[in-house]
Amino acid sequence: MYYKGAGEVVKQNYIEALKWFQKAAANESVVAQYNLGVMYYRGLGVVQPNYTEALKWFQKAAEKGHVGAQRVLKEWI
Repeated sequence: MYYKGAGEVVKQNYIEALKWFQKAAANESVVAQYNLGVMYYRGLGVVQPNYTEALKWFQKAAEKGHVGAQRVLKEWI
């Protein structure tokens, strides 16, 4: 919800989204791991893009079969 926002109900907040994706990724959520990769790559919720951190999360998601993460890695590496 924080990543995209939901109009008046929930305002878009990348810092909050990052926090919740980190919690979910720590619990092995593949989607959260991929989303962390996206956020670090684009510099959302962080001071600036962090490609090392993005790569780490894309790799974790790809190892678990996330097709989007696998596609990113094929193009990136």
